[in-house]
Amino acid sequence: MCWRNREINNQKFFDSKDLSEDTQRIRTDLIREKLVEEAQKDEYREEFLAYKMYLKNQKKRRLKLLMITFFILCVIGALVWGFLFTRYTHISDLEDDVEKYINDKQYEKAASLYKKLYEETDNPQYIEKYRAASSISNNIKLIKESQNEINNGNYENAIEILLTIHSDDLEEVEKVNTMIGQASNKWLRSIRSIYVKNDMKSAVNEINKYINLQPDSVLGMKLRSIIENNLSTREFDEDLLKSEKVKE
Repeated sequence: MCWRNREINNQKFFDSKDLSEDTQRIRTDLIREKLVEEAQKDEYREEFLAYKMYLKNQKKRRLKLLMITFFILCVIGALVWGFLFTRYTHISDLEDDVEKYINDKQYEKAASLYKKLYEETDNPQYIEKYRAASSISNNIKLIKESQNEINNGNYENAIEILLTIHSDDLEEVEKVNTMIGQASNKWLRSIRSIYVKNDMKSAVNEINKYINLQPDSVLGMKLRSIIENNLSTREFDEDLLKSEKVKE
């Protein structure tokens, strides 16, 4: 077998041995290329499988993270709901207790709970109710104190205490006015007794104290006139008796 070289006009001949080696080399190269190609395919396949596994793992992680996030949100929601429910129940229980105290006229305890409700809720209606209950509780104490003063014959102290009481409750106002009237009549009767005993100095001193506290008292002015003019108390006694019957 021969071929011509375009540049050299000499014929060349190939030995079968050389041809065999070239064929073998070509085959070897083809096999090598095929092996490389297969290796590349295997490598690509492995990379693809690895990437696919990576995506799968990422999906699992995202799903796991989503489940964890959902669980955490559920726990937080449950805690918030539990807190709100507990708080609502607590406030509701306090309101029930304070209503019972109001019904039982335990205003001091009611005022204490209203103050607690205001501190926990900042609701202005509770501070208003606290002030009202506290005022009633304070008035009850003052009425009780003044009653003790009346029982002990300290009529001036009793009237001074009663005059400090202010209330929007008509029933309480009427009670205070009645007690002032009772203390006034007892004090006037006491002053009359001093006058009848001819202790003029003490009688004048007491009637002046009385007029200072009760300047609008008709009976007080009448008794002072009697004492100053050294008159009979007969007419005064009748008026005082009528006043006591009216108050009773």
